[in-house]
Amino acid sequence: MRSSAKLKIRNPWVVVLSASLFFVFEFFQSNMFNVLEPHIMQEFNISSTHLSFLASFHLWGTVLFLLPAGLLVDRLSVRKLILVAMGSSILFTVAFSQTHSFQLASLFRLLVGVCAGPFCVVSAMKLSSQWFPLNRLSFVTGCIVSMGMLGAVCAQIPMLWLVTHYGWRSAILVDAGIGALLWAIIYLNVYDKPDPKAALDRTPLAIRLKQVVSLFDNWKAVLCASAMNLPIPIFGSLFANLFLNERYGFSRDVAAGISSMLFIGMIVGSPLMGWLSGQWQSRKKPMMLGAVTSLVVLLGVLLGDHCASWVMATAFFVLGVGVSGHTLVYPYLAETNAPQLTATAIALAGVALIGGGAIAQPAVGYFIDVVRSASISSANDFVVPFALLPAAQLLAVLIIFFMKESFGGRR
Repeated sequence: MRSSAKLKIRNPWVVVLSASLFFVFEFFQSNMFNVLEPHIMQEFNISSTHLSFLASFHLWGTVLFLLPAGLLVDRLSVRKLILVAMGSSILFTVAFSQTHSFQLASLFRLLVGVCAGPFCVVSAMKLSSQWFPLNRLSFVTGCIVSMGMLGAVCAQIPMLWLVTHYGWRSAILVDAGIGALLWAIIYLNVYDKPDPKAALDRTPLAIRLKQVVSLFDNWKAVLCASAMNLPIPIFGSLFANLFLNERYGFSRDVAAGISSMLFIGMIVGSPLMGWLSGQWQSRKKPMMLGAVTSLVVLLGVLLGDHCASWVMATAFFVLGVGVSGHTLVYPYLAETNAPQLTATAIALAGVALIGGGAIAQPAVGYFIDVVRSASISSANDFVVPFALLPAAQLLAVLIIFFMKESFGGRR
């Protein structure tokens, strides 16, 4: 009786936004290589291809365990899963900061991905579906993603400052220390909201998974989200600073500032897309707006000529707002799947989202090395490795056109 009384007086926003702090920590881990790139390459004496593989190990760890994590979140305590997963990821982050072996560094990146990536978003989304009514889910989802983007912003200029003054190893130790503080906040504020109907559901995990993957609407939604999100793992997480330096001649510190505008755009755009979805009573319309906006901006960034840094920063900000349209896939999946399948469906979206980045990062890194090895002098040729980004947005536009509208609740 006492525990249920506590649950009744808990503020849903405190619970969900506290859980989102795990997403903040995780998104810092996945995006810090944009700043660490030259230091890691020098430390381990590796090429851009090897660097992209090292960075993508985090994504592969996430992809490998996302669906099992979704199934676990649908059946077990979200609070306990978050605490165990985040605590483990903090320990592996410390281990990564101390290793001098490229092989061990890859292993620790993989383990951080296994522990952090699968649980951070799925857990926060599951809690939001427990603590909030369905008609508020799109705005809450946008706020969760905005929280995560704070980690990505901190992985740019603040991380660059730490690396410059204290070295990359010490900077990552500071990151782990902040993670421990966030873990304590989660411990104090995050609680499950029991659902009696879910407790009575004894459907085997294999059947749950089959129900999710057999729905064609789910596949259209997750492929669309993966295509729309691709600028984040390619530009935001790894290659934006390099691209801006090679293509436009911006210095590393200016490039880091421009890169951070991509995530600031998502901080603004994620709740904005949720608000527009509610105003327009549609999931498809804001997603289409976001995909078209991203396509136009990417073509301008890739094909444009030299410009002032503020112009490029504005372009990256608008790109971040456009990319935010993919966050509406989460309420879309909540509306097209049964309540007890919510986390599993969201995990499927995560597999497509992160799997796309895990494949694209090494591919782009390889083509960058090809361009460099060919001794190409024209900055225009450096555009070629990044042509995948506008192509992905065009694909997203086509998929959205054929998606069914889900606004108005579960079918």
